[in-house]
Amino acid sequence: MKLVRIFKWVGIFLAGVLLIILIAAYLMLRASLPERDGSITLVGVQDSVSITYDRMGIPQVWARYEADAWFALGWLHASERLFQMEIGRRAASGRLSEMLGEETLEIDRLQRLYGHRRMADAAIRELDLDTRIRLQAYCNGVNAWVDWTNAFPFEYYFLNVDFESWTVNDCLSLLSFQSWYTDMLQDNGSFYQTIADRLGKAAAQQLSPGYPDWIPNTVPPGQSDQPALHKETMAGNLMKNGLKGFVMTAASNCWAVSPQRSASGSAMLASDPHLDLFRLPQFWYIIGLHAQENALNILGITSPGLPFVAFGHNGKAAWAFTAAGVKVTDVYAEKLNPENRYQYQTPAGWSTFDKRTEIVYCDGRNKPDSVLVLSSRHGPVIEFRDSVNSAYTLKWAGFDIDLAKAAKMGFELADVSDFQMFRETITGLGALNANWIYADVMGNIGYQLGTPVPIRNWTYTGLHLPGWTNEFEWNGYHPLDETPHSLNPGQGWLASCNNRPDSGNLKYELPGNYAVDRILRVRDLLNAQEKFSVADFCRFQQDNHSAFLLLWRQDLVDVLSAAGKEDLARQISEWDGDMGIESREAALLELWLYHLKYLIFADELPELKEKLGRRELFRDRVLYITYHEPYPLWFDNITTDDVFETREQIAQLALEKALDETDGEEWGSFQTLTIAHPFAVIPVIGNILDLERGPFPRGGSSGTLNATFSIPADDGKFNALAGPSWRFVIDFHDVDAVSMVVPAGQSGHPLDEHFFDFYEMWDRGKMWNVPFSRQKVFARSYSVLNFVPELVE
Repeated sequence: MKLVRIFKWVGIFLAGVLLIILIAAYLMLRASLPERDGSITLVGVQDSVSITYDRMGIPQVWARYEADAWFALGWLHASERLFQMEIGRRAASGRLSEMLGEETLEIDRLQRLYGHRRMADAAIRELDLDTRIRLQAYCNGVNAWVDWTNAFPFEYYFLNVDFESWTVNDCLSLLSFQSWYTDMLQDNGSFYQTIADRLGKAAAQQLSPGYPDWIPNTVPPGQSDQPALHKETMAGNLMKNGLKGFVMTAASNCWAVSPQRSASGSAMLASDPHLDLFRLPQFWYIIGLHAQENALNILGITSPGLPFVAFGHNGKAAWAFTAAGVKVTDVYAEKLNPENRYQYQTPAGWSTFDKRTEIVYCDGRNKPDSVLVLSSRHGPVIEFRDSVNSAYTLKWAGFDIDLAKAAKMGFELADVSDFQMFRETITGLGALNANWIYADVMGNIGYQLGTPVPIRNWTYTGLHLPGWTNEFEWNGYHPLDETPHSLNPGQGWLASCNNRPDSGNLKYELPGNYAVDRILRVRDLLNAQEKFSVADFCRFQQDNHSAFLLLWRQDLVDVLSAAGKEDLARQISEWDGDMGIESREAALLELWLYHLKYLIFADELPELKEKLGRRELFRDRVLYITYHEPYPLWFDNITTDDVFETREQIAQLALEKALDETDGEEWGSFQTLTIAHPFAVIPVIGNILDLERGPFPRGGSSGTLNATFSIPADDGKFNALAGPSWRFVIDFHDVDAVSMVVPAGQSGHPLDEHFFDFYEMWDRGKMWNVPFSRQKVFARSYSVLNFVPELVE
């Protein structure tokens, strides 16, 4: 009995200790929450600053001096998203492994290869005074919050990571990284080169068809211008699907209409950039910045870690962008010297690679990793092919751009007031591969490709180029007036949905990886009526009809009829393209196409089987063209030596699989969205903090305006990964009536009321009004935080 009493008291003691630990953890979490009310005395502001918050936690900064506004932005980013910023700067600098271990070592090695931090170091010396002051003010705001707070975000404690002061180098490294990764997401060069290496150039060319002439372009023809604990598991969860959650855009929609097509008689613009949805916190942070000095007034979305409003408006003009997909990289095959693998052939003879050594520290390893970076005249070596005595090097426009100028233009975007100024500003934003849509209070709408377009004096193939000759060298970049652009087209609207920018007005080829689906639907909607309202634009953003998928309707009807499924054939023939969560037709058609793609290509390309399910790596138009040409050899299964399969047989087999899996179920039961913080995989913590939300049924597809990008899951369903990360509609008739919404919330803190409060509104297609004028903003303010300068004697 005495032993029982001992165990009882030990149990009580341990339970008490656990309770104390949980209370301490809870208090620590509460202590790291942002302040949104009251006054804080600070060193670092020149004058008093007021920050108003609305009921959804959206702040707007009101300052006398512009530097104080950027300081406040840094403070706000740090107070709401510090760990997200930490991940971003470590990803850009190749320092994730110091915190996360071997899971991210390859990512770090790759980023050291590109050298974003090295480029940032060089750019710092070139910054003009105004840009340097603005960047430093932002950094001071970040560091001021860290100095002021009583507790860091909980992720720092679990990973046992110390915070290093935020620097201008961090901002510039992130700026370069954002440009690089946005382009990498659209680049399919290595994919098609793998096909060429395995199956020959002809096969690669069959799967990389040109842009169809029946798909719309953004620029109308002839109108370019008219007026620690569970660290490995957590790290794997954080890096799931690569680094996509840390970049500005993977795909997007944006359109604008001129006053004659607007119900209000003013120009209108709508935007919804597509980013990863499955991570918490999500990417964007909404902010309004207002300063009397230099008349700074801007409202929109920012990427925590960078002091720029990427999408938004300033009361005079509005702007947004979509991923352009223009080819701004080339891979060169370099012949190596048989006597010295550190030399490569040039027209002038053997040249020695530039060398540098990068040291990558990795948590859990006793010794750091040493990365030897070799660079040719084209760029860094990304692969050695010892079997053929060659190396592949990468040329990227980002290695040539002026990063200091890009930072300057990022700030000057806030001052844009006319289309020419807009064009000059956004084409100075470095190597960001983006289509920009513009509208202003004077009634103008415009489009400008912001991407630096290399001058190539050869026919582009997408395959590796011989590096030992000058025949395939870039000859600089096309000047502004030679890039795709349009102002006030006669049709009264402009739209970009990652489709090709120009319709052939250019005097040069514009190679790239372009979408051909969503532009079909938005073209039909913008041509369907004479005038549009804000309600119309919001309805378009919620549209789940796929015009591109309708192109497959008759094909499925034919296959169903051949299989004797007349009732289903009739049902599909009457389908209008709706891909809402209740659509059974969408489920059957998507599953049929999913299996059709695998049955056609996976036997020839087994090493690419996983990638075949990702639409961004294998555009749906490739499947469409392959099926309808047709190319007979693709349909034969090379693993069955005694049978030569036909297109009809493959289509029937795909149908059998689809019918067996769908069994009459709705699309929403197949495609679901789960949104989770990386720490959701940690037992107890994930449950207590409610770090995983869902699964939620999700409609749409990559071809609907209400886009959903998904990949196959192990259970035969589809995991939604990406979609509208922000919806925005502005009618210049009333800039105080601007509406927007994000998928989760403003805050990165799980205990914060604004961690997930936007989701229901976003999911139901509702919008939140964010006014612009001081009077309207203060009238709707829910709380006010004041910064008071500390008097220094």
